[in-house]
Amino acid sequence: MNNNILENLARASFEQTQERKLLLSEQELDQEVLKKINQFESEICPSKGFRFFQAIIQGKNDNSPALICECKKASPSKGVICDNYDPGFIARAYQEAKADAISVLCENSGFQGSVLDLKAVCQNVSIPVLRKDFITDPYQVKEAFVYGADAVLLIVSILDDQQLKVFLDLCLKLHLDALVECHDLSEIRKAIQAGARIIGVNNRNLKDFSVDCSNSLNLRNQVPDSILFVSESGFTSRTDIEIALANQVDAVLIGEALMKSDDKIQKIRELKGLVPSSLYEKKLNGLNLKKATPFIKLCGIQTKEDVDLINQYHPDRIGFILAPRSRRSVSIKQAQELSNFLDPTIEITAVFLKPDDEDCLQAVSFANRIQIHQPKDPEQICRLKQKIKIPVIEAFGIRSSQDLEAASRSVADEILLDASCPGSGKSFNWNLLKDYDRPFILAGGIDSSNIQQALSFNQIQGIDLASSIESMSPEGNIFKDQDKIETMMKLFKKEIQRIQDQAINPQTIKLQTNKYHRTNNGKYVS
Repeated sequence: MNNNILENLARASFEQTQERKLLLSEQELDQEVLKKINQFESEICPSKGFRFFQAIIQGKNDNSPALICECKKASPSKGVICDNYDPGFIARAYQEAKADAISVLCENSGFQGSVLDLKAVCQNVSIPVLRKDFITDPYQVKEAFVYGADAVLLIVSILDDQQLKVFLDLCLKLHLDALVECHDLSEIRKAIQAGARIIGVNNRNLKDFSVDCSNSLNLRNQVPDSILFVSESGFTSRTDIEIALANQVDAVLIGEALMKSDDKIQKIRELKGLVPSSLYEKKLNGLNLKKATPFIKLCGIQTKEDVDLINQYHPDRIGFILAPRSRRSVSIKQAQELSNFLDPTIEITAVFLKPDDEDCLQAVSFANRIQIHQPKDPEQICRLKQKIKIPVIEAFGIRSSQDLEAASRSVADEILLDASCPGSGKSFNWNLLKDYDRPFILAGGIDSSNIQQALSFNQIQGIDLASSIESMSPEGNIFKDQDKIETMMKLFKKEIQRIQDQAINPQTIKLQTNKYHRTNNGKYVS
């Protein structure tokens, strides 16, 4: 590869941008930017506030630099890397594996990417997202902001001093981070002079496209400790990560090794040096499926007998309801004690209604997730995400499309969609979910008559059952019914098997892949 190829990619990206301006003018884009800024200012968690920078700081530790995992369909040197490319699904797998951030390649001519890929990823995950592109026009930075990105890539090689400063100032105005990519010492000095807070050194040789990880390591000492240092490209093994760690690299960007892996979750865990987890292996058996297998959660566990049944039928998750007004309620102490008898590969969700922060913090001792119905105040979800290191689920009672829109805006790691009266055993109007584009957990009124429909939604992450696995004693007390649990688990597993069989059928994959194709201007058409 030579510099002309880099210039050609930058020129192609510029031309693609001009084509998109015909669909959405600069003036219209500015209006969208203003609308989003106003939306941030009206919400308790305003702008995502340099989350990419914070993710690197929080993600690096004594065992690994932060991992920035890339969604990339193809490359100029290798051609197509991933045939059945679904960036939203891949991003969800990265998030499941605890990636610290995600990079999305958006250039079309050499990498077969699109800004729509960026949008898909931003809609599917809550961790920070980087727009990786050949940015030469402020339009692209604003576009990234509107589509939900947290950072953009700025390549020093294709920008003069004034352009680099203008882009950095624009990022600052929009509360976007900028990963400023350099290839040699002169470019590093240029980036530092311009005010870069994150500098990345690309290990790819721009003359022949070969990769040498020592390129970034040799330049590490040229970047002050006050600036975060990212090593880009060429990482394929845990050994590579350990070498980067020994050289005080703050983060590594990994693309091809992950895109070629059949099990991206396990690959990330390998790179991080973590012990393989049967839980992850159970949840996602490679990326040959169109979407991750939905999970099943049995909620309202109250007794040791309930736990014994759970261990026997082994759902993916269970829920302890810690809301005193619920007829399925247990105390935090009871939940703690019951969790000691639970199979450790079954995840625990602590379910709260208008909780105090302190109660949620106490639940971290035994729970894998916190689920909140009606946060006590508008800031609570944001506040808890900063305080606790486990995912936070926000539950919504759905009456109309407006409630779904509110759920879409949630900053929680996952959302749960329930009937307007949770625990009633009734479902809301599922027709509202037909075109819903944020992944969700479905609850409320799921039983043997509609479980197949519940699992058919494209963005379904899991289902949550309570009433359909319960019966009532002559004394009027509810209890978990073994026959009903067995029935629902059999139906769930049968439907999951059907979904998997359909997904891995070559003809099905071909139909799914060919349903849409991308034109040169980045649009998807059927």
